[in-house]
Amino acid sequence: MKRPLAVALVFAACVAVGFGVLAWFSGVVLRLDREAAEARRLAQREEAVRLALWRMDSALAGIHGLESARPSRDFEPFHVLEPAYSSRLEPFPAASVWAPSPLLGYTPDFVRLHFRIEPDGSVSSPQSPPPALRDAALRAGVDERTLDLGNEHLERLRTSLEPRRLYALATRPGEPPGGTPRTVSRFRQAEAAADLAAFDAPLSAAPPPSIPPLGEASAQAAKNTAEELQRRELYLQQNIRNFEAARRAEVASEEDSGAGALARFSRPLASKTRAAASTPAPAAKPESERTTTAADVSTDHLQDTMLAAESVSTTPSVIPLPALLRAAWLDGELLLLRETRRDAATVVEGVWLDWPEIEAWLLGRITDLLPEAEIRPAGEVDLVPSGSSENGTRRLAFLPLVLDPGPLASTNAQIAAWSPLRISLAAAWISAAIGALALGALTLGTLRLSERRGAFVSAVTHELRTPLTTFRMYTEMLSGGMVRDEARRREYLDTLRTESDRLAHLVDNVLGYSRIERGRAASRVEETTASELLARMERRLRERLAQVGTALEVAIDPATADAPLRTDTTAVEQVLFNLVDNAAKYARPPADAPAAAAVVRIRVGPAARDRIAFRVIDGGPGLPPDARRRLFRPFSKSAHDAAGKQPGVGLGLALCRRLARGELKGDLVLERTGPRGAVFRFELPLG
Repeated sequence: MKRPLAVALVFAACVAVGFGVLAWFSGVVLRLDREAAEARRLAQREEAVRLALWRMDSALAGIHGLESARPSRDFEPFHVLEPAYSSRLEPFPAASVWAPSPLLGYTPDFVRLHFRIEPDGSVSSPQSPPPALRDAALRAGVDERTLDLGNEHLERLRTSLEPRRLYALATRPGEPPGGTPRTVSRFRQAEAAADLAAFDAPLSAAPPPSIPPLGEASAQAAKNTAEELQRRELYLQQNIRNFEAARRAEVASEEDSGAGALARFSRPLASKTRAAASTPAPAAKPESERTTTAADVSTDHLQDTMLAAESVSTTPSVIPLPALLRAAWLDGELLLLRETRRDAATVVEGVWLDWPEIEAWLLGRITDLLPEAEIRPAGEVDLVPSGSSENGTRRLAFLPLVLDPGPLASTNAQIAAWSPLRISLAAAWISAAIGALALGALTLGTLRLSERRGAFVSAVTHELRTPLTTFRMYTEMLSGGMVRDEARRREYLDTLRTESDRLAHLVDNVLGYSRIERGRAASRVEETTASELLARMERRLRERLAQVGTALEVAIDPATADAPLRTDTTAVEQVLFNLVDNAAKYARPPADAPAAAAVVRIRVGPAARDRIAFRVIDGGPGLPPDARRRLFRPFSKSAHDAAGKQPGVGLGLALCRRLARGELKGDLVLERTGPRGAVFRFELPLG
């Protein structure tokens, strides 16, 4: 008992260590898997954020660039068109030609109002002309409802946003006057300003605007955002240049009928005039030889006109480049503001943006990337330079807005799916469990087999010791002439014969079971009947029962007495003899039992599925429950049982069942047991 317990403890310890190592390994692998999944999700979201920022910046570039490129005169309902010329290219008197602003009666998308604030706090708007110009606007084809909406927005600007606060916000102390342009990145301000100045040099002789000093950005923010902001900065600069070029083309096309046409015609005519002045005049012709044509008259008139225009001003008209608009938040409203010099005074020009509409429009462009994203204002109540490093690369380039991508989805929801790694771990655990169970079953089977073999060796030793001792003692007595009585001599000889039969039966059982286990059992099939089988072995069965004082009673059903059997008669005789032998050894009735109990009965009758049944019925005390469970197991007899009064090694019934189910294609079962004995049913197929 101690050895199996020690083996079981060692096995349990090994299994515990193995599963502990596997559990540690699984924990490490799962942790790494979660970290990898988290890193992938963060990378995917950051990529979605980058793409969303690119989309929004691309969309806002047009709005910001177009509004920044508007000249100051667009912020007046009507402005003086100078110089202006008639269809005969005659100059109109100064301030005699007025043109409506492109914004009169028109409000671009995402814009509520364009306005201008004077130093005294008065505010005007091209969408809301004063009463003196309202009739002129209506005559110009502007819808009255559009003018009313402009008046409503202008009044709301006066009351809720307070123009003086806007003026103070746009003209903060320390800010360079005159609408200093601002670059789009704090990391590349100097380079961007130089690029813009070089681009504007052919259009204006004014020196490049000064650039505010670059503040120090934290090293970590620069490391995280420099590359992204540089890409957005280059894109912004390109868009600004495109819009400025488009604006200059628009202004040139508007004045094409006036100053532009004058410039185109004056340059070649003036050059011709100067060339004519430098060339010696030809000799005058007589009056009679002169001929005047209409072409000469018109050419002379045109030359005079051009020379007059050139004498007024030979300096070409210069279109000043407007300053860039800077974004500002005030009381939850988004504004674009800039300073502008006008009549030696500093005025503020601005654009009141429709923030709710812009927010919905921007979110609609990134819904497929970030469905739960939000856009929050940044730099509230402050002018914020575009490209600020606040909130890293989630800051928009053109407007003071910060993208909030929304909550990150739970990692468990994504890792819950069976990934290849988790499937591999599950397979490893299942394999380890199956292996542990198989190894445990193998170890348990080996221990049980070892116990049974030990019990078998003990039982065989006991079974051999008793007859061998009897042989030795009786043969010595008989050979030494110690037994002179003839009756005693016969008795001793019968005892020797009985013990030899018992040994032969034991050896036959062991050899038969060994042949079955090795698959070498020899089968000799014969055709016979149930009555012939019992008649052939009845004498042997009666002799075995007579040794223990028990009688044999055979009863055959007439319906099955002559039923044909094709079977191995030797194996059938071995099964029936073992059943009767067990009844002789273990089913002896007690001394006070009636005489009918000292009888072993063999009943032969039909069974189900075209079979014949041999029932062996004894009158013994029956089988206890523990004996029933191991009744047909080989070597099931323990050493203690083998050393008891009943002989045997616990192999007979196991051999009988193997023969019945294997070679004979039948069955052997314990049909019932109880205080009045046990019934074994042995079935054979007919035919």
